[in-house]
Amino acid sequence: IAFAQSLCDHPPNTLIGVNRTSEQAGIRESFRTLHRKASRLEPATAFRFVEIEGEDASTEKFDLLAFAGRQK
Repeated sequence: IAFAQSLCDHPPNTLIGVNRTSEQAGIRESFRTLHRKASRLEPATAFRFVEIEGEDASTEKFDLLAFAGRQK
């Protein structure tokens, strides 16, 4: 448990890589901290949500099931 707790002591947004190998004695795990390169300005994100106050809600509706060709 102490080792698992030590993985939680890193600063926010730290990426920890795990490498698992199968050995005769069982599965061996090794961990390392991955750091972003100094040349990058900001880390890439998959999604970014921005809430804008006072903007009217969109009237457009998108039917994902119909788009995928499935019936409701």
